[in-house]
Amino acid sequence: MSKSISLQQSDANARAVVFWTPARFLLVGGSALIVLGFSGVLGISQSLSAADLFNPPRWINWLHLSVGTAAMLVAFKGKASVQRGIAFVPAVLGSTLGIAGLALSLYAGPGKASDLSDHLAHLFVGAMASWATWNAKSLVV
Repeated sequence: MSKSISLQQSDANARAVVFWTPARFLLVGGSALIVLGFSGVLGISQSLSAADLFNPPRWINWLHLSVGTAAMLVAFKGKASVQRGIAFVPAVLGSTLGIAGLALSLYAGPGKASDLSDHLAHLFVGAMASWATWNAKSLVV
């Protein structure tokens, strides 16, 4: 009887482990951006698919490579408050680019609609960054 009571008390005192944090988002997102940018700069990604996601303009590849490197540095060296602030940027920009791109594609009409892969990828990034930023509120600092 006393064992079940102590288990209930320890369960009540246990904290949930937050898996998706701003630091983890910056680490995973930075790695993905570095791979995406590096493969684009080398011309590898163009051979993978004809989708817009794999064929951005050349300057976008360099932008992804630079932002990915900066994100990795902040993930490893930044304070938690800085990580949260930096993770908020792709939450806003990713969501905005994704929603605006989808809206413009739908507005263009069915015959002129472009490939939606890039817009959906940015919307996914915005959602993942929002989730990480939201989870930062539940962390004990």
